[in-house]
Amino acid sequence: MRQRQDAARAEREARQKEQEEAAERRRREVEEQERARKAEEAERRRLEREEEARLRLEEARRRWAEEAERRERERAEREARLAREQAKREEQERQDLETARAWWGRLSPQQQTELFTAVAEYAWRESSVRVEVPEKPMMWPQYARGVPVQVADKRRTLYGIVRPCPDLVAACPTLAEELVLARNAHEARELAAVLPQGRIVHLDRPEHEQLTVC
Repeated sequence: MRQRQDAARAEREARQKEQEEAAERRRREVEEQERARKAEEAERRRLEREEEARLRLEEARRRWAEEAERRERERAEREARLAREQAKREEQERQDLETARAWWGRLSPQQQTELFTAVAEYAWRESSVRVEVPEKPMMWPQYARGVPVQVADKRRTLYGIVRPCPDLVAACPTLAEELVLARNAHEARELAAVLPQGRIVHLDRPEHEQLTVC
């Protein structure tokens, strides 16, 4: 009797142990499957992140390339525009210089000397100031290619503009603020036609002298 009881108990314990071992195997299998699932999920997310990063990088590179192309296009357009503007300015300056030379070419060197002498006499007579008579008169673009004369003092104050070119006055609006000295009444009328608000005086040089050199 005792032996049968021991055998039955041993059999029950063996079955229980087998059941526990089977349950442990199933638990480990489930854990391994879960680890595999999580690892697979993590790998999938990693690949997705890498793909997203790759796509973002490609998009950024595309934007960089487009931006670089835009900047290069704008630079080329800017340089072309500046070149056109520079060519236009140079051509305008060339035309202005030709116009001014023709205007001043009406006078011989002797007549020019007489003109600036008359300017100095006028300044002393009308304003009681001495002006600097230029040895080599320089035409200034900002004064419609006229020649500025200055008061012979420490401040070198601008006194007036001698013979600005009528055809160039429109591009020099500040000329209306200065005293304009014309050679004679004929030149004064030419300048008044384009500088109606200006202060224009003429030095009453004989008309025929203007026609000495043409």
